[in-house]
Amino acid sequence: MRVKKYDEFVNEEINLKKALVGGALAASLAACVPNDNKRSVDIEPYGTERVQEVEKTFDQLPSNFNMDEELITFGMDMDITSGGDTYGKIEERTMNWGRTFELFDNSHNKIATANEEVLSLYTDIKIKDESGKLIGSVEQEIMDSMFSIYSIYSIKDGSGQVIGKSEKLDFFTTEIEIVDNSGNPLVSLDKEFMSIGDSWNIKSNGNLDNRIVVFIPAFVSAAQAARKSKSNK
Repeated sequence: MRVKKYDEFVNEEINLKKALVGGALAASLAACVPNDNKRSVDIEPYGTERVQEVEKTFDQLPSNFNMDEELITFGMDMDITSGGDTYGKIEERTMNWGRTFELFDNSHNKIATANEEVLSLYTDIKIKDESGKLIGSVEQEIMDSMFSIYSIYSIKDGSGQVIGKSEKLDFFTTEIEIVDNSGNPLVSLDKEFMSIGDSWNIKSNGNLDNRIVVFIPAFVSAAQAARKSKSNK
């Protein structure tokens, strides 16, 4: 029996996701206007719109953006949007050992990968660019008290230096504030309390690499969903 390579498992997962989402989209396109990064730029005579294709790149991501969970998919996949425009997408690789997420642009070119390593006292999420170079990490220190579980997130750059930190958070938190080493705000992440699927609003001052920022809500939502599912059993 031939043992499949990792890339073959990933391609199979991507094809499964495309097939699942494609069926749902086909049913909804007739009734809904798709968010396909098109904008009306002019109005022709007799009320006819002239539409120009506007492609947004991840590098153009504004300081205030949203991350919304896709409901019809495998794993915790999230769209990255702002003002009705899509700037990229996070996809979870569920066929991996340990939790892994990948960041893609609108053309489905991979921008970065985040791999989770669960250690005895903390969780370390290593984030690498498309060439495999380490660009930063998110370390979650978990503290278990008698009544609850708390965590603190530390953000590190590619050289391992701490450049940001959160305050102590409960496990099912809906608000995360990341500050620099002087206590100045870097990023705030707020999750809607009442929504179908997780929906985050992110505000950044631009001093923290967005390739690192976008993986935080993805991992938090996935961990919360897994713990909720476990507690319901």
